Amino acid sequence: MAAQLQGSLADLENLNQALQRSERRWRQFLDGIPLGITVYDRQGRMVFASEEARVMLELEDLPSTPNTGVEDTFVAYRANSNERYPVERLPITQALLGQKGWADDIELHGIDRVIPIEMATTPIFDSKGQVEYAIAAFQDITTRKQAQQVLAKHTQILEQTVTERTAALVQAQRTQRAILDAIPDLLIRCSGDGIYLDIMSSGNVELLADSNLQIGRHISSFLPAAMADERLHHIRRTLETGQPQIYEYDFETSQGKHYEEARIVPSGNNEVLIIVRDITQTHRGCPGRPAAVSTKCDRQYPLPDYR
Repeated sequence: MAAQLQGSLADLENLNQALQRSERRWRQFLDGIPLGITVYDRQGRMVFASEEARVMLELEDLPSTPNTGVEDTFVAYRANSNERYPVERLPITQALLGQKGWADDIELHGIDRVIPIEMATTPIFDSKGQVEYAIAAFQDITTRKQAQQVLAKHTQILEQTVTERTAALVQAQRTQRAILDAIPDLLIRCSGDGIYLDIMSSGNVELLADSNLQIGRHISSFLPAAMADERLHHIRRTLETGQPQIYEYDFETSQGKHYEEARIVPSGNNEVLIIVRDITQTHRGCPGRPAAVSTKCDRQYPLPDYR
């Protein structure tokens, strides 16, 4: 029996040594990872704190197993304030109640530093389903918070810039509209193959068809054939040479003969701007003047250059 007892004691010693070696290995592992790890028993007493946790919680002067409560070992504050974080709201307290917990609005206030942390906790149950331990893992999220602040600042600046530029664009559009409304000329955006893309302003020129009916249609749909062919000729010439084309033409209306001057300038890839001015009064001011495309009236006022 003495021999058996001696053998049992030897086995127990070996088990204790194996347990101690296993515990040392786990401590070395937990001390090596860049996370704060703390373990609390069911009474809420700290029974383990990793090296990172001891540094962040400023527990270096306490024994390796502090055996003190959450209030003494985990002094936390609400983010961006000097208000103590309620102990009952801490994730570690939730874990002691049997629930997993998480929070990222916690700060640790040291002597000369403030550390924002993210914490996740989990309960460990015994064979009877009772909480035996609560494990907390937390990390410094200073860099993340700084990145969020920088992002928020840039987002605010971007929103302000967009607001300002939108207001400036609206004002610019109003100014452009006012300018267009003040111009006495008919302004038309037209593709190289004679499709009206937009009628920007009708000015003082009497349209041969409603402007909404002309957009998206070929000029031959609403202009007399000869007038449409002449305009297409000058559109092609403008795009071929890259130079403005100016010509005059006349046509009969119910009020008599009407005279107009058209200027066509390149305004984009396969696109021109057609500027039409009513010059009927100018022609009437030049008695005996023949209606010819190549002629110019000395009293004619110059057409603005819209290029």
